[in-house]
Amino acid sequence: MSPKNIIQAMIPRGCEVIENTCGTAPGLAADLGGTPAFFLPGVPSEMKKMYELAVEPRLRQYLAGRAAAGVICSRTLHAFGIGESNIAQRLGEMMARGKNPVVNTTAAHGIISIRINARAENEGQARRLIEPVEAEVRRQLGEYVYGTDEETMASVVGGLLRQRGQKVALAESCTGGLAAKLLTDIPGSSDYFAYGWVVYGNQAKTALLQVAPESLSRFGAVSEPVAAEMAAHARKISGADYGLGITGIAGPGGGTDEKPVGLVYIGLASAENVDVRRLVFPGQREMVRMRAATAALNLLRLKLKI
Repeated sequence: MSPKNIIQAMIPRGCEVIENTCGTAPGLAADLGGTPAFFLPGVPSEMKKMYELAVEPRLRQYLAGRAAAGVICSRTLHAFGIGESNIAQRLGEMMARGKNPVVNTTAAHGIISIRINARAENEGQARRLIEPVEAEVRRQLGEYVYGTDEETMASVVGGLLRQRGQKVALAESCTGGLAAKLLTDIPGSSDYFAYGWVVYGNQAKTALLQVAPESLSRFGAVSEPVAAEMAAHARKISGADYGLGITGIAGPGGGTDEKPVGLVYIGLASAENVDVRRLVFPGQREMVRMRAATAALNLLRLKLKI
């Protein structure tokens, strides 16, 4: 046994071991002056499963009969396409300290999560406090809000496609298949995901997606016409209802004054037309790629909401 695994087997005195059904590192439960304390693995999937199976039931049992202490309930809304400072400006006094419910935001990869926390004597009262605040946040942010709590952009887009009985095909360059990965991370995505191409080089674009060599030589691989052709041909070849084409410069090199690092063109082809958006994302390569993939799915989401 390796030294790291031996350390995992060492249990502090007075602690109870919590079984890890998804890995090797156990969790721990302890009583700290009458207050239950839990120590869980750092791997998110292991931590979440252990919390669901072992920690949450104990916490609910501990809190039962303690109405005087009250409860805190949360609701999280996820937004994309708007900055955190702009959200703060729109929500104004709703985000002031000392309110109940309290509203705050966090940001990751261009996604802004708006968390609404309410304190009350019981869960029902807390939920009723959250409802009007959530309604007002939605009214202020409109179509920027795409999901709630555990929903992701990919799960929301997949749900909309499934409801409509439609499919999408993706042609990706700078994102290297990341948008397709996000969609296919969702169980049952074969219901709406038709085809996917990673056409990183120009030869792949012409050979697999029939992008015109003239478009590549005249406008360059990172351009509006090429994104439009990638999307339109992905839709045509696959027979899907929608085609998404993503081409850009993820960096750190390859940028120019005319086409800087972070420049991305996203094409969305439908039966009606081909819509292309020009976007410039800040940050390192990983951030540019993730934002580009998310922006492509968001463009499709907005189309499906019409």
